Amino acid sequence: KTQTQLKGEVATYQGVWYTATGKKMMWHGRMALFLALVVVARAQLVLDDIVEEHEQAPRQRGGRGADGITDPTTKLLQWSVDNMDHAAVAERAKAIREGRADPHPVDREALDAIFSSKVSYLQSCVEFLNLAIAGNDSGKLVEALEELENQVTDIDNANDLDSPGVYGLKPVMQLLDHKDPKVRTAALWVLGSATQSNIKMQEKLLDYGVLPRLSKPLVELNVLGTLKRGDPKLLGKSLYAVGSMVRGCGRCVDAFGTQGAQTLARLLSLVAKGGPEWLAVQRKTVALVGDLLREDGAEGSTVVRQIAHSFAAPAGAGAELRSGTGAGLGVGAHLVALLSTGDRELGEKVLETLLHLVGADTSSIEALHAASAQQKVQEAVNDARRHMADTNEGESWDEVAIMGEKLLVTLGNYSAPRVV
Repeated sequence: KTQTQLKGEVATYQGVWYTATGKKMMWHGRMALFLALVVVARAQLVLDDIVEEHEQAPRQRGGRGADGITDPTTKLLQWSVDNMDHAAVAERAKAIREGRADPHPVDREALDAIFSSKVSYLQSCVEFLNLAIAGNDSGKLVEALEELENQVTDIDNANDLDSPGVYGLKPVMQLLDHKDPKVRTAALWVLGSATQSNIKMQEKLLDYGVLPRLSKPLVELNVLGTLKRGDPKLLGKSLYAVGSMVRGCGRCVDAFGTQGAQTLARLLSLVAKGGPEWLAVQRKTVALVGDLLREDGAEGSTVVRQIAHSFAAPAGAGAELRSGTGAGLGVGAHLVALLSTGDRELGEKVLETLLHLVGADTSSIEALHAASAQQKVQEAVNDARRHMADTNEGESWDEVAIMGEKLLVTLGNYSAPRVV
């Protein structure tokens, strides 16, 4: 496959209509058969009034692109549904339910050809990636990875990535260590999208030992100890991939552990000092801290409780970490510092994470008092209310004000334990 063939909608749709043996199907005949199949299947399966459902329920969109759909077969199906005569299909479905009409037989050969073509196109994407690896062309590698990422946003494609005949997962993993940061960034993007809300792929990558490699850019920046030589895009995709791996996966959280928590806390201390170009990384770092605190909270696994305790303790305080460092990570103070950016989305994430922090471990409240949290949270609430009073304000600051006031109440009601 050439680079041109893999770009654009035309090549995408062409790839869909090739079988695994490489025989090209007739476009017009298959299109007509496919549309007829969609109409018949919808007539057979629908139990409610289609017209009412279509008019009253807004369509839920996912993925990216102008219409939110990236998979070519799904696009074709959506086009068919959008352009069918819904009243006629509803009448046909009613007639079938009442026994006044018989459903048409389903063409199994057509079904096999249509849906196996998704795997065939995935194979072609992996073939192009392998060619780019052999040629060591960074530009082609990035392009091949971006096309592959576009495909694995579909969970079925993601799970097929490591299937026999495709074998696309290990080439992507290989590129996590590429010398070009753009290639590493694209490889992280693929794996982050493949594991998002996909426990099967999360555990597969965990078994392959990939998690430390996903967080490697975070470790590298911590070793540098400065943002001057850091790459915000690479860091952002690393956080995206790690977040996709640990979110909703208890085994992955346990594997990330207190060592991963320390890496994340050190990263937070660095990016908290960053300028506007680091805003996306700041948001993702805070979101990942919050995700770890939300994983079953203080009643979760031992590792989750250790992470919460280490996050809660002020920097240098004893946190009894399993790793043996015994040092608190001072996450609360770094979070509070980020409130001064004035960014609404970041402010929401910070306040939400602080609420999870004090909920998971009340000892964090003392550390927040020491970091002058009340004053800074009050300033954030006042700023939010000024924005809310501006009738020309395009963004809603309600959540910032609500969460800020809730946190102020929690901080104000806390009484430090008395030393006897």
